[in-house]
Amino acid sequence: TGTYKYEDVLRIMGELDDALGTIAQTVLDNDVPVERLNNRGTYGMYRLGVNKNVLATVRLLGSSEFDSATEFKSRFGTEASIGYTVERDHEEISMKKSEQRDTFCIRIDNSDDHVALDVGSILGRSNTLGKEVADVIAIGDMIRSNITKKNTWLNHNKGFFEHQGLEDREVFARIMAGSAEALERRVAMTRVRQLALKQTVAS
Repeated sequence: TGTYKYEDVLRIMGELDDALGTIAQTVLDNDVPVERLNNRGTYGMYRLGVNKNVLATVRLLGSSEFDSATEFKSRFGTEASIGYTVERDHEEISMKKSEQRDTFCIRIDNSDDHVALDVGSILGRSNTLGKEVADVIAIGDMIRSNITKKNTWLNHNKGFFEHQGLEDREVFARIMAGSAEALERRVAMTRVRQLALKQTVAS
């Protein structure tokens, strides 16, 4: 984590609110176009929005084999998860890590023994929104931990998911499969609408 002034925290939280708003509006609006970028059975990436500005990633099962150009790994390999990523400027986002500029990601992951909500990344590049958000949340969590004398979670909060059984790989995979199927339906609907538009223009 870094050192942040009060004014920095206000700015970062404001930008976090904007990023979450963009993700929520895009994900929940079924009329927003969705483009499949890849689908490898248990791993799929989709770009959502008229401006292609939200990247959705769904991995049903963790794996030691992964696409290093698009995925991040932990010491366990890559984890089962669902996540949404936006650029700080909310412009078009690339699926390739090397082409992403200043991203923020929120995701739910299953690392076999627990399920957690990850907000940003304390291991991200300095001065990116994802790193700044994660730092501020981690600092707040360390303050909470000192007061309550409980363990720190930093930006990796698993408390909400405890005792729900979601850490079971098969249970988590089934839920994620439902999310992937919903994205696939939106991909199909987008193609139908695009075809209808082409036919209308041609006539």
